[in-house]
Order: sequence, then structure tokens, then C-alpha cells
Amino acid sequence: KSALYWENLNVIINGPLPLNKKIKLYILSFIKQLGEDEGMILFLLSLLHSKPEVIFQSDLLKYLFDNEAFLKQLESEAKLGKIKKVNPEIFYTLILSLVLFPISIDVVKRNVPSLSKHSIEEELELRTKMITEMILDYLKK
Repeated sequence: KSALYWENLNVIINGPLPLNKKIKLYILSFIKQLGEDEGMILFLLSLLHSKPEVIFQSDLLKYLFDNEAFLKQLESEAKLGKIKKVNPEIFYTLILSLVLFPISIDVVKRNVPSLSKHSIEEELELRTKMITEMILDYLKK
């Protein structure tokens, strides 16, 4: 299941969608999967903390970010003046941190009844909207 999910993210990022729609769908899909698989969140956080090189040497990075077509789309959009020029490494770090860390906190919140004011679905919907807006704002000139 997880391998198929990561491949689906790559299909989105490789696809022919306009950049804004692509980013929205990518963030939605990324957050949805992490919301459904708490173990993946903890696994990624653990790897980032203890062995970040494993992420950079695995196929996971290829599925998440190592994408020539997406990099060319970012570059093309910047040349056309539609977005600012971005450093891909910083951009990917921004996406990963904005998605992974807040979602990991949501996992903790779900286990504290007094903090659970919204349903999980509402939290994920709100988080998806906020993160997508932050990333699209970051790209604005």
C-alpha cells in the first residue's frame, strides 16, 4: 500500500497539471496518506532524526521530490515571471516540514481527549488548506 501511495505522489508531480493545481493535489494526497498511516509519520520523523541519509539514499526521496519534470516546470514558471525563482532543495524542505511536522503533532493531539476539539477529517482539511496556501504564497513573486 505504501509503495503505491508514494508512486501516486510521483505521478501527480510528473503530471501535466498547472503548477498551482499540481501543488494543491500533491499536498492533499500527501497529507491524506499521512493522516491514514500514523506509523509512516513516526517512521519518517525517526529517520529524519536518527538517519537522514537513509531518506536521501532511498527510493522514497525519488518518489517525493527527485523529479526532473517538476524541477523544469518550476524553472519555466520562474522564467515566465509567474513565480519567483526557488532553490529546489529549500522548496522541498519547506514542503516536507510544513506537511510532516504539523501532522505529527496532530497524531499526539488525537491521543489527548481534552485537545481533540475537531474531528480528524476537519483537522486534515484545515491543515491541507493552510499548508497549500503557505506554499503557494512562498512561490509568489
